[in-house]
Amino acid sequence: MRASRGEIKIQEILQEAGLHFTMEQSFEGLNSTNGRALRFDFCVFDDDGNIDFLIEYQGK
Repeated sequence: MRASRGEIKIQEILQEAGLHFTMEQSFEGLNSTNGRALRFDFCVFDDDGNIDFLIEYQGK
């Protein structure tokens, strides 16, 4: 999937901050009403590898 300008900016900020993150993070059992996996734009991890916070960018 192609990233929006806003998502690219967020990615740059996270990288500059030296944070460990993944993009398009899904979770088992978290599905839409039609059964498709829901994904967060960014999943940021703490130093121990645990999820610290999630980012969902909505755009304009």
